[in-house]
Amino acid sequence: LKILTLVLCSFISAAQNKPNILIIHVDDLGYYDLSVHGSKIYQTPNIDKLATESVSFTKAYANYPRCVPSRLSMMTGNYPIQNGNVPDDGYKISDVGKNKNFVKKLYDLGYQTAYFGKWHLGDHPVGNAGWDEEIKRVPDAKTTDRGVDFLDRHATDDKPFALFLMYLDPHDIYHYKPGESDVRIDDVQLPESWRKQNFDTVPKVHREFMEHNQGEFIIDADEETWKGYRDFYRQKVKLYDDHLGRVIAKLKATGQWDNTIVVNTSDHGDMDTFH
Repeated sequence: LKILTLVLCSFISAAQNKPNILIIHVDDLGYYDLSVHGSKIYQTPNIDKLATESVSFTKAYANYPRCVPSRLSMMTGNYPIQNGNVPDDGYKISDVGKNKNFVKKLYDLGYQTAYFGKWHLGDHPVGNAGWDEEIKRVPDAKTTDRGVDFLDRHATDDKPFALFLMYLDPHDIYHYKPGESDVRIDDVQLPESWRKQNFDTVPKVHREFMEHNQGEFIIDADEETWKGYRDFYRQKVKLYDDHLGRVIAKLKATGQWDNTIVVNTSDHGDMDTFH
C-alpha cells in the first residue's frame, strides 16, 4: 500500500491529462479468499472479472496485520513501523505531518475528492484534510449508494475525481454466532493446519490472538462450528463482491472506465480457519 501511494502520486503529478482515481478498499479480505486466486469455496465473479482486466499484484503484502496501521500506510505513504516502534491498533493518522496526507496532495492537484465508508483513522483536522465530500462510518449499502451517486453526478465533469469507497465486509465475520447464524457447510473443507498446527512451534502471539481476540469464542469448538465460521465469512465476501460489481458497472455505464485508475485492495486478511 505504501508503494501504491507513492506510485500514484508520481504518476498523477506527471500526467498532462489527469486520470480519475477510484480506490475500493475492503476490510479483512485475504488474498486466497478470491476464486481468481484459486479458492474453491469463495465465488467472487466481479472481483475476478476486474482482475482479468487489470494488473494483479500476486506478491503484495499488507504493511501491518491490523486495520489502523495498515490504513495509515495507504493514506500517508509512511510505513507504520518507524524508529523501532510498533504501533498498536489505536495508531492515528493525526500522528503524521500535513505533507504526508495523500488525499490533500490529490486535492491540491485539482482533484474532486470524496470518501464514503469506514474511516478508522481518528478525527484530527490534519489527517482529515482534503475532502470535498465525505460521509464516514456508514454501512456498506450506503457506501455503494453514495459512490454510484457520485459517479452519476460527475460523469461529464472536466475536473478529475478521486473517489474512495471503504467497505466493512467481510469484517462482519465478528458477528458469527455458532448455532445461531445461518450457514451452509456441506461443501466447506478446513485447511490442513486447522488440525495439525502446533502452537508451541510458532510465536506466542498466534495463540494469544485466538484466546483474546477474534477466536476466543471459537478456539476449542468442534469441526462443524469452524466450518460454519468459514461459510459465514464466505457470505460476507460475497456481499462485498456484489457491491464492487455495482460500482464497476456504473463506472462503465457513465463512460468513465477508460479514464479511471481503479484500485481494489484490502487492509489485511482474515484467519479464515487457517492457523
